Amino acid sequence: MTKLTTKRTINAPASQVWAVISDYQNAHAFHPLLESVEQISEAERGVGATRQCNLYNNSSVVEEVIAWEEGRSFTVQTNEQPIFGVTNGTMSVRSIDAHNSEVTVVTAYTPKWGIVGRLFDFLLLRMVVNNAVGRVLKGLQHHVESGELVGKGGRPISAHVQAVSS
Repeated sequence: MTKLTTKRTINAPASQVWAVISDYQNAHAFHPLLESVEQISEAERGVGATRQCNLYNNSSVVEEVIAWEEGRSFTVQTNEQPIFGVTNGTMSVRSIDAHNSEVTVVTAYTPKWGIVGRLFDFLLLRMVVNNAVGRVLKGLQHHVESGELVGKGGRPISAHVQAVSS
């Protein structure tokens, strides 16, 4: 199993960051790969909350919350994907001081295809996953600090476009 950890400091109190990341059905507000999110479960947040994440590349991933620590962290488990089996991702926030916080994402997965998959993971997949998580955290930072939505590829969506599409 591969376990990757990515961190980012955000210039906002942990409570403000938690308010954004715990809005489980609205991850597309900051996630540069997500076009939209569809709520699948009755629960909007907390253990058992399930969503379908529709990516800009026309694929989708189903995620279910398997652990939730209010104000601090949650862990999601994804359905099986072509490259890896079940994947777990934990997003947590901790206060650095009254005006800054640190967000950590821990991603755990096992690549498919046996030894070939492990070699692929070592040579390329880890870098791709780390890059994607880094882009998500950069989008989160931009959204929290500016209030702007983050669109495809991490490009901010201007307030004018947000108002017109509402």
